[in-house]
Amino acid sequence: QDIRFEGALGYGRNGCVMRATWNGKQVAVKQFDCAREGVSQRFVNEVRAYKILEKAQGLYVPRAFFVSELPGFGIKYLGLQLGRDPPPGDTRFNRWEVYCVLRDEYGIKHHDFVGRNAGVVIADSNGRERLVLIDWEEYEICPPVVVRDTTCAPNRIRLVV
Repeated sequence: QDIRFEGALGYGRNGCVMRATWNGKQVAVKQFDCAREGVSQRFVNEVRAYKILEKAQGLYVPRAFFVSELPGFGIKYLGLQLGRDPPPGDTRFNRWEVYCVLRDEYGIKHHDFVGRNAGVVIADSNGRERLVLIDWEEYEICPPVVVRDTTCAPNRIRLVV
């Protein structure tokens, strides 16, 4: 694959997140140092989550573009839609609302739901921005049951366990 790394965006417990160009597209590449304890399983979990959330990609989670590895070094990569941090205090972006949609409509609960695990991406060709949840290493699948709940959006039927 044609990947050109351009610099670090941040560091986490799995390794580095880098800005890169992949096949002419700007992306964020999560590096997983699978030689470290627990990182290999977190990589598997995150890739599985993006497969489960395929229809939510670009809407509530970043688009996942590729999985790659550096043979012989235990380094794996996940290429994702590049975003930016949400502006502090910007009321257009509601983390709880995105969490509820993913839980209620897609049947998945993010278990590391903190401020740093959200980003803003361009959602369409008109340049509209959307808040997405990132870092899907820890989550739970929740089988849906229809009940009335107004904690996320008034007068909305939602699916819960």
